[in-house]
Amino acid sequence: MLLLTVAVTSPSAQTKITLDKNSYSVVDDVKVGQEAAAEAMKQLPMLNDDRVDTFVENVGARLAAAIASDLRHAGFRYTFGRRQPAAVNAFALPGGRCSSIAE
Repeated sequence: MLLLTVAVTSPSAQTKITLDKNSYSVVDDVKVGQEAAAEAMKQLPMLNDDRVDTFVENVGARLAAAIASDLRHAGFRYTFGRRQPAAVNAFALPGGRCSSIAE
Protein backbone atom coordinates (compact mmCIF):
# COMPACT_ATOMS: atom_id res chain seq x y z
CA MET A 1 0.00 0.00 0.00
CA LEU A 2 2.83 2.39 0.88
CA LEU A 3 4.60 1.65 -2.41
CA LEU A 4 1.39 2.35 -4.34
CA THR A 5 0.91 5.66 -2.49
CA VAL A 6 4.49 6.77 -3.24
CA ALA A 7 4.19 5.73 -6.89
CA VAL A 8 0.96 7.67 -7.37
CA THR A 9 1.93 10.86 -5.50
CA SER A 10 5.59 11.23 -6.57
CA PRO A 11 5.06 12.81 -10.03
CA SER A 12 2.59 15.35 -8.66
CA ALA A 13 5.01 16.30 -5.87
CA GLN A 14 7.59 17.56 -8.35
CA THR A 15 7.99 21.30 -8.83
CA LYS A 16 6.74 22.50 -12.21
CA ILE A 17 8.85 25.30 -13.68
CA THR A 18 7.01 27.87 -15.74
CA LEU A 19 8.88 30.36 -17.88
CA ASP A 20 8.19 34.07 -17.74
CA LYS A 21 7.70 35.86 -21.04
CA ASN A 22 11.13 36.73 -22.46
CA SER A 23 11.28 39.93 -24.50
CA TYR A 24 14.42 38.66 -26.28
CA SER A 25 14.36 36.15 -29.10
CA VAL A 26 16.71 33.16 -28.94
CA VAL A 27 18.88 34.84 -31.60
CA ASP A 28 19.06 38.03 -29.49
CA ASP A 29 19.90 36.02 -26.36
CA VAL A 30 22.75 34.26 -28.17
CA LYS A 31 24.09 37.54 -29.59
CA VAL A 32 24.04 39.29 -26.18
CA GLY A 33 25.69 36.23 -24.62
CA GLN A 34 28.46 36.18 -27.23
CA GLU A 35 29.15 39.89 -26.71
CA ALA A 36 29.22 39.51 -22.93
CA ALA A 37 31.45 36.42 -23.21
CA ALA A 38 33.94 38.35 -25.35
CA GLU A 39 34.10 41.08 -22.70
CA ALA A 40 34.44 38.49 -19.92
CA MET A 41 37.35 36.84 -21.76
CA LYS A 42 39.15 40.20 -21.88
CA GLN A 43 38.73 40.77 -18.16
CA LEU A 44 38.92 37.16 -16.94
CA PRO A 45 41.32 35.05 -19.05
CA MET A 46 40.84 31.29 -19.28
CA LEU A 47 42.71 29.03 -16.87
CA ASN A 48 44.18 26.89 -19.71
CA ASP A 49 44.53 23.64 -17.78
CA ASP A 50 43.46 20.74 -20.04
CA ARG A 51 42.63 18.42 -17.14
CA VAL A 52 40.45 21.02 -15.40
CA ASP A 53 38.91 22.15 -18.71
CA THR A 54 37.88 18.58 -19.53
CA PHE A 55 36.38 18.08 -16.07
CA VAL A 56 34.41 21.37 -16.22
CA GLU A 57 33.18 20.64 -19.76
CA ASN A 58 32.03 17.14 -18.75
CA VAL A 59 30.14 18.41 -15.69
CA GLY A 60 28.61 21.21 -17.77
CA ALA A 61 27.55 18.81 -20.51
CA ARG A 62 25.81 16.61 -17.92
CA LEU A 63 24.00 19.65 -16.50
CA ALA A 64 22.93 20.83 -19.97
CA ALA A 65 21.72 17.32 -20.83
CA ALA A 66 19.50 17.38 -17.72
CA ILE A 67 17.53 20.43 -18.89
CA ALA A 68 13.90 19.44 -19.30
CA SER A 69 12.91 19.12 -22.95
CA ASP A 70 10.20 21.78 -22.65
CA LEU A 71 12.81 24.28 -21.37
CA ARG A 72 15.43 23.66 -24.07
CA HIS A 73 16.17 26.05 -26.92
CA ALA A 74 17.71 24.56 -30.06
CA GLY A 75 19.59 27.82 -30.68
CA PHE A 76 21.53 27.65 -27.41
CA ARG A 77 24.97 26.03 -27.57
CA TYR A 78 26.09 25.59 -23.98
CA THR A 79 29.77 26.20 -23.34
CA PHE A 80 31.64 25.85 -20.08
CA GLY A 81 35.05 27.13 -19.10
CA ARG A 82 37.29 27.88 -16.14
CA ARG A 83 38.55 31.43 -15.65
CA GLN A 84 41.47 32.87 -13.70
CA PRO A 85 40.72 33.87 -10.07
CA ALA A 86 38.58 36.94 -9.47
CA ALA A 87 35.98 38.29 -7.08
CA VAL A 88 33.19 36.05 -8.48
CA ASN A 89 33.14 32.25 -8.42
CA ALA A 90 30.77 31.50 -11.31
CA PHE A 91 28.50 33.19 -13.80
CA ALA A 92 26.13 32.42 -16.65
CA LEU A 93 25.44 34.61 -19.64
CA PRO A 94 22.50 34.66 -22.07
CA GLY A 95 22.52 32.07 -24.82
CA GLY A 96 24.18 29.29 -22.81
CA ARG A 97 27.59 30.72 -21.82
CA CYS A 98 28.72 29.56 -18.35
CA SER A 99 32.03 30.00 -16.51
CA SER A 100 33.46 29.25 -13.13
CA ILE A 101 36.46 30.88 -11.48
CA ALA A 102 39.58 28.95 -10.46
CA GLU A 103 40.45 29.29 -6.79
